[in-house]
Amino acid sequence: MINQKYEIIKLLGKGRSSVYLCEDVDLPGENIAIKILPENTEETEKRLFSNEYFTLRKINHPNIAKAFDIGTITHTDEEYPDILPGSKFFTLECINGCNLLEYDGLNDKDTLYEIIKQLSMVLYYLHLSNFIYYDLKPENILVTFNDGKPVIKLIDLGFAQCIVENKESVIRGTAEYIAPEILKNDRHDYRVDFYSLGMVLYRLIYKKFPFSTNNEVEVYKAHIEQDFDFPETNTYAGITDVIKKLLNKDPDERYTNAIQILKDLDIEIGEEAVKDLIPVKVFAGRKDCLTILKTYISDQGSREVFTVRGSEGAGKTTLAYKLYSSVENSILIDNSNSLTGTEYFRQFFKKITNNNLVYPKLSAGLIEQIDKFYNNLPLNPANEVKAIINRLSNESSFVLILDSFNSYDDLLLEIFRDIIPILQVNRIKVILTENSDRHNASEFISNLREVNLTPFTEAQLSEYLEKSFAPCFPVEQLKQLILSYADLLPGSLTSFLKDLILLKIIRYTPGGIEIVTDERTSSILKSSHEEIYKIRTNSLTEDELSVARFISAFEIVPDLNVIGKYFRLDDKAALRVLDNLSHKNIIQSIISGLNPVLTSEGLKRHVYSGIKEKKNYHNSIAAFLISYFTNYNRGELARQYELAGCYEESYKILKEELSKAEKISAYSFQKNILQHLLTFPLSEGNNVNVNVEYCKVLTNLNDYQASLNHIDQIINIVNENAKNELSILKAKCLIGLGELNEGKA
Repeated sequence: MINQKYEIIKLLGKGRSSVYLCEDVDLPGENIAIKILPENTEETEKRLFSNEYFTLRKINHPNIAKAFDIGTITHTDEEYPDILPGSKFFTLECINGCNLLEYDGLNDKDTLYEIIKQLSMVLYYLHLSNFIYYDLKPENILVTFNDGKPVIKLIDLGFAQCIVENKESVIRGTAEYIAPEILKNDRHDYRVDFYSLGMVLYRLIYKKFPFSTNNEVEVYKAHIEQDFDFPETNTYAGITDVIKKLLNKDPDERYTNAIQILKDLDIEIGEEAVKDLIPVKVFAGRKDCLTILKTYISDQGSREVFTVRGSEGAGKTTLAYKLYSSVENSILIDNSNSLTGTEYFRQFFKKITNNNLVYPKLSAGLIEQIDKFYNNLPLNPANEVKAIINRLSNESSFVLILDSFNSYDDLLLEIFRDIIPILQVNRIKVILTENSDRHNASEFISNLREVNLTPFTEAQLSEYLEKSFAPCFPVEQLKQLILSYADLLPGSLTSFLKDLILLKIIRYTPGGIEIVTDERTSSILKSSHEEIYKIRTNSLTEDELSVARFISAFEIVPDLNVIGKYFRLDDKAALRVLDNLSHKNIIQSIISGLNPVLTSEGLKRHVYSGIKEKKNYHNSIAAFLISYFTNYNRGELARQYELAGCYEESYKILKEELSKAEKISAYSFQKNILQHLLTFPLSEGNNVNVNVEYCKVLTNLNDYQASLNHIDQIINIVNENAKNELSILKAKCLIGLGELNEGKA
């Protein structure tokens, strides 16, 4: 077991780093891969390893492996003596397949051409996004299956570089596949990947390399000087000419773009391939905000807390990850899976102790206390959490980034109400991100500073487009469409680009990229968002639309397991539906362990509006959750009953939450629940109980005047027992307000 989280199953492969198959104990039944870089590796290698993780986090393409989490190994079992504390690791999706050379289906022309198509399109995606892969070889191409069709996955992006951010010219790649211009230290571009692709195809077709030597220097010499032989093959018409062009020693004689390769092989692209051509996420237009936050982090004496606020799609999470990738002792907590209570803080402490600058500073006593928290999982964690946080912030220094802070439920916020002052006193830097379209959850924090993310200016938009797209893209045309028809927010721009592709306004051809700006384009883009949403949802199958509606019915979004169980789909089938919804711009991209979210609140409302007999629908969801997921978020379950019109059932569940909150004196949390319950058409007895409890909570919050006002409103309509309770409360309130004589009376 690594860091009490990853259970090793077996070794998958070993190179510069080792890759193991493992199970995340917090996601039972879900296998993932963990990539481990030894502790004694050079700093350059460690930097490449970290860059690979953050590159993978920005990429969203079905033919590239997804990355999930990063950290440092702090402790392991003795069963794996080669895995040492201090080693870097990151986790990524587990791909059940084999590398390209081991795949035995390549003798079939259709299968080979399908693989060439996928390789070409994933290279097109990277090149369009200003990336060079640099290390294309069979060992980095895994083949798996989906519905009987081969699917390739590129792995190991350790050498991949964004040429906008990094213009250094260094020799990178694997000897047998490296382009001659790199070896000659000439200026080079994305066409080095075409040379590598040519060598991969040569090896697949002819079952050998075009050179016979194993000596690395001789191999380099062959790349630069040797004229390769290209024997004719009758099995694959036209492929010899394609390989010959790819392996041309003059990059200008190779292909201009990867779609041209497919044209020469008469391979149709189709909508399925172009839907994924949304560029890699970039950090642009927010340098000033980043500077403010880094200045705050470097100010050792500051006890401020910063909140980064912006509307949906403003780039808050992108800014958070930029900080996380550039500030070594930072810890990013992303609660997109909507954990609460003990489970949230279990993940919280694991994230903190995964950091190699934090863990070595912790005392044996604190480590033991955290381990006990992991293993015993107290029902009411608040006091234990506060004690651990106090010791953590005394013994170490770190930057805590809490993404989507105002999506936390009231119980978590109540605990943070006590935690954040502890962190401030101990000069721990705290940075929150909050959606400005929702309530301001950080208002309780003293010494709070705000950074606001506003829509892009035209200059910021230009920077965003320059970083996002290769020079071959008609950026000026796209910019004019954006200025005319789109919100100037990064998230909105991504969604807008997806729509332009789905509506065939952006077209990818062998001759280049075309943007169609005719009357049809103008008519579609001038139409309301509702019309765009209709076009998107009309492209869905019945199953996809049903799943989208199910997701729209939730506030706390269901995970893959819940969706699969409700629709009687296995994990693979459910994930396939979610992937399709992501590609059709209905939900945000899927990352393991996180729950699917619709791309905007407007789309969510549109999808939800299509549900007929909503009360019955919510009732069926509530009954399903009660039957199969007894530990599902109680607030969401109560919400489902409320929307079903089953107010008494909703009250029963919220009453349990009130009881839990009372045990940890979470009075503000209680107040919010009770205020909501006051709007319910409950039975007379339950209505009285809610009103009395509301007065009690107001009194506990020392809001005596509000309590008195409410007591006066209800005291004449309650039973005798309730009147007695209210009379006692009234006395307490009067005394609290300084009216001692009236209170004693």
